[in-house]
Amino acid sequence: MNMLSGLNKISRIIVISAFFALLIICASQEIKENDTWLHLRTGQFISENGYVPKSDIYSFTMAGKGWVNHEWLSQIIFYKIYSIFGINGLIFMRIFIIMASFALLLGIGYRRNTHLFIVLMALLALLAAQARFFVRPELFTLFFVAFYLFILERYIKTRYLYLLPFIQILWANTHGYYLLGPLFLLIYAASGAVGSRANIRRFLFVSAIVFAASFFTPNLQIGVLYPLKAIAHISGTSNIFLNTIAELISPFGKEVFGIYVRYNWYRLLILISSVLFILNIKRINLRHFVLYLIFLSLSWVANRNIALFSVIALLTSANNINALASGWTAISGYLKKRGMDGYSAVFCNVAIIALFFSMGFKALNAEYYVFDEGRFKKRLFGVRGDHYPEGALDFIESNKVSGNIFNDFNAGGYMIWRLFPEHKVFIDGRTELYGASFYKEYLDTICVVKEWKKVYETYDIQCVLLHSDTVSKGLAKSLLDDKEWELVYLDASGIVFLKDSAKNRGIIEKNRVTPDDFNMYNLKPEVMAELKERKVDPGAHMNLAATFFYLGLYDAALKYLARAEAINITADMPKLKAAIYVGKGLFEDALVSSEMALRYKRNIMDSDVWYNMGCAYSGIGSQDEALESFGMAARLDPIHYSSYERLAEIYYNRKEFEEAARFNIRALEILDGYTIKSNKKVSKLHLSLAVIYDGMAAYDKAEREFDSAISLSHDDPHMYNVAGVFYAKNKRFDEAVRCWRKSLEVDPENKEARENLKKAKRFLK
Repeated sequence: MNMLSGLNKISRIIVISAFFALLIICASQEIKENDTWLHLRTGQFISENGYVPKSDIYSFTMAGKGWVNHEWLSQIIFYKIYSIFGINGLIFMRIFIIMASFALLLGIGYRRNTHLFIVLMALLALLAAQARFFVRPELFTLFFVAFYLFILERYIKTRYLYLLPFIQILWANTHGYYLLGPLFLLIYAASGAVGSRANIRRFLFVSAIVFAASFFTPNLQIGVLYPLKAIAHISGTSNIFLNTIAELISPFGKEVFGIYVRYNWYRLLILISSVLFILNIKRINLRHFVLYLIFLSLSWVANRNIALFSVIALLTSANNINALASGWTAISGYLKKRGMDGYSAVFCNVAIIALFFSMGFKALNAEYYVFDEGRFKKRLFGVRGDHYPEGALDFIESNKVSGNIFNDFNAGGYMIWRLFPEHKVFIDGRTELYGASFYKEYLDTICVVKEWKKVYETYDIQCVLLHSDTVSKGLAKSLLDDKEWELVYLDASGIVFLKDSAKNRGIIEKNRVTPDDFNMYNLKPEVMAELKERKVDPGAHMNLAATFFYLGLYDAALKYLARAEAINITADMPKLKAAIYVGKGLFEDALVSSEMALRYKRNIMDSDVWYNMGCAYSGIGSQDEALESFGMAARLDPIHYSSYERLAEIYYNRKEFEEAARFNIRALEILDGYTIKSNKKVSKLHLSLAVIYDGMAAYDKAEREFDSAISLSHDDPHMYNVAGVFYAKNKRFDEAVRCWRKSLEVDPENKEARENLKKAKRFLK
């Protein structure tokens, strides 16, 4: 039995060691976040210049505007580590901070008799939090939260409390969440955890110093209030940031921008930690429950807070498990009586060790192919190069492109690292600096909601740099179709346009890109064979195929999609191919590809797959099947307005006007709820509804819809033509002529308007 006890002890030690080994692997993931580079550059600036900038130095749009940089200390730490140890030094720093955080948390709740359950909860918390293991100032908040909880849970009645003011000073200068420190003190004081009168006096004294320490920053009282102002600013009435920035979107939400991830580990953590509260309801720890609700709410609103919730969930779950353990005495006694308790414990320990090693082995061997460099790379350590427009920035730098550059939101931080001070950015991740109105102007521009040329004239834009992720938004296609702009660089990660001006003409003539030039990543047969054998993710080819699709270059899209398929066929490929064929008007091919896409389970619940199938059926004249497909798309995604628009179109053609109006109105309601919506799209729906009302002989309603359509789209000749036909049909020839003349003003070559005016002359006589 002594030997069994020894095995049990050794296996427990190995379980803990295996957990931290897995944690190290999870924390070793390569750097792929955008804001890391902004923090590195700022740390360099402060280190070299000896002061924290109080106004914006990085953008030409907000130059000189006040900037409260409350993360300056973390930025200096990042840069100093980077300058000495390189990029992997930052990753080792991240490993150390995350290890220390989880060690503190396990130090609070770990018990020998419940260690298996505690470690499994720690694993779940680790997996849920992993998505936020970024080299950003929030990393320090993870540690400071764990440290505060460790002191308050284990040493609240001791002199160790005096460590908290020093921690608070560090926290106030590293990340904007430092007001959580005083919040923790308030919650623990209110819960009666402090104890005797002497302890209360010490606690109040420490709390006062902690609060005062929050002012110990270069920004003084402005810095203390700044986090609250930033939260109010980001979550303002428009909610534009919460709806369009990936890290601010709810893990339970889906927005028109399509930024959506299924946070399954996070959801499982919520489920299990909530169940543990329910099971322990009679002995619930009030302060833990309050903390749990606060951080659950924060993570529910914005996924950037998931890691902090994971910390709190681990704390509360460990407490609930330990409280419940007293109810297991009957079971443990039964096992002990039969000599099974030691064996079962060793067996469970070995099973968990095997699980940890299996997960660790899989993570250690995960790799991908770097197409730009022609080599395989592990997903651990280093930088994920294809997450940044590296080649596009190389092009701008090597060709000495001058003038203001319009960049997308995600490229801003890396552009600052690469090109500052020679070039300043249009926008970057500092949302509180730019403000909601400017950010809305940026979104309107990149989504071509309004006249983007006016923005470019205002800021004298000479160059446009877009990451491949933003090509789908519409601006790249508008630039490609505009004679004043030339495409000069394109790869799987970025795209560059130059304004066709005298200062850029030499660069344009030398680097102009045409469809005939698209022959990137043309791999040798033996390399292709190896990639196919190893089932490599053909990310570069897929990115290019998607880029060409959004640019309307369908043949090039099919070319690169075929190259991707030659490496490894994935569920996304037939889906993209169907969309390309719909764009080309090859509806039978689109139908075949849609059917292939539905062979993959993940695509069955994808509204876009069903929408493409509906377009294919409609294109070949199978309206019943199209109706069914569009209906499925609408059921799967209730805000897929295009599905409702196509349903309305089918019912209109069937002269089922009531149904057509219902679906058209629903499409309008959906668009009206979008954060960013195109006036042209809304105008088109009003026009369609006007035509439907005309078919219903509801002429007053039709006229109102025509007026709405025209008010939103003054430069659409088709809009005026249709309105003119409506007025002529109702023998209101003066209004009809006015509409047709307006159509000719917009487009002097419009034959339809010209013919309608000729026909109208005899009525006017």
